[in-house]
Amino acid sequence: MIIQQRNQVEEAREFLESLLFSCNWKTTKVRGLKKEKKKKNKEEKGFLHRNSKLNARLTLY
Repeated sequence: MIIQQRNQVEEAREFLESLLFSCNWKTTKVRGLKKEKKKKNKEEKGFLHRNSKLNARLTLY
């Protein structure tokens, strides 16, 4: 009986550890993806800003 309980506790612990690892891995991945998206948006905004400045200068001449 005690051996069965120990086995169940060990299995439960392993299961919870795997869930925790999976959750941590996913949140880390999501953070990484958010950073990439933010960086990409920043680059695009900078590019559009430079283009609009250039177009404004060209229309003045």
